[in-house]
Amino acid sequence: MEYNRPHFRPTYVNFLSDSQLANSILTGSKEAYLVYLNSTLASAQKSWAKFVIRDG
Repeated sequence: MEYNRPHFRPTYVNFLSDSQLANSILTGSKEAYLVYLNSTLASAQKSWAKFVIRDG
């Protein structure tokens, strides 16, 4: 089984003047990462990753 790391386009939200746009981008990034986690990791790893993302 081959490991395929997800490719996320970096977006530097610190330099955006529109805070709503920055929040939207961050929310979309978290959702994309969670979709990746759910499709590749075991349940224990998913729980840990969700905890880190939620509280991090």
